[in-house]
Amino acid sequence: MAAKRLRNSSSFGATIDEVDRQILLHLQRDGRLTNSEIGRRLGLAEGTIRRRIERMLAEGIVRIAAVANPFKIGLPIVALIGIEVDPPRLEEAARRLVDMPQVRYVGYSTGTYDIIIEAIFPSNQALLHFLTRQLAGIRGIRKTETSLQLDVLKRSYEWQIPPVGPEVGRDGAIRRGARRRLPARRNSERKAGGRGTDSAASR
Repeated sequence: MAAKRLRNSSSFGATIDEVDRQILLHLQRDGRLTNSEIGRRLGLAEGTIRRRIERMLAEGIVRIAAVANPFKIGLPIVALIGIEVDPPRLEEAARRLVDMPQVRYVGYSTGTYDIIIEAIFPSNQALLHFLTRQLAGIRGIRKTETSLQLDVLKRSYEWQIPPVGPEVGRDGAIRRGARRRLPARRNSERKAGGRGTDSAASR
């Protein structure tokens, strides 16, 4: 039986199944795990893990990157900025913000502000220049409000991914024995992608 897939409306049509979910959970806990090690833990071939990760990367389901602590690399000014924008200029302003190298997060928001951004700077002078020159130069911005982060107590990238398939109970927990059945999916993987581990070198 083909593995059941979960459609996530927030991911623009991307789908994952329980095997994908287990791969993502392992990468959330340790992004340095190799395909071979993930395969060993799940009882699947390295090639299967690699193909699935490549697909999820291509579909925008996951992105693998090193996340540096700005306070420890010479960027002590971390600003959260709420921005009020004229509605006709909203998308244009957002595009301008996305292109700015100091800005590492841009999101549309409900409430007081139309856009929320997070930006990092080496000094107060750099922040001042950003507010008075760069933001002021974007058409449609009516108002901004800036808050500075004094320290980061928690920044987690390990949120719970909903379980997938009939082995999932009403409370969202994986039923007993579901994890043990996971390696049985290997046969369907081989039919879809060839035999065992691909000839390419393991990561």
